[in-house]
Amino acid sequence: MFPVRLAWFGRAPLTAVLYAGWIISSLWLIFRAIRAVEKRMYLRAERTGSLLGKVIVPILGHTLRLAVPLLGVILLLPLLRLPENWTWVTQKASVVC
Repeated sequence: MFPVRLAWFGRAPLTAVLYAGWIISSLWLIFRAIRAVEKRMYLRAERTGSLLGKVIVPILGHTLRLAVPLLGVILLLPLLRLPENWTWVTQKASVVC
């Protein structure tokens, strides 16, 4: 009976769910890759003994890990289908980021 239930929803909601899943999984992969690269860069900075490397690597890692969820919010906002009078919220949020 599962295919019958899918017919009730139509194609648009299923496409939105697939799109959201693709975005979330891609951003999760990017987030984990940033953590791995940051760890390797930090180990390399410790080996070289560079004070600049020890300072810049954590700052860069935190910045990129903050940017990934913000990017996710910006990409997933159109799927919420907010009312027309809330368009200014989405415009302001995308300009801030």
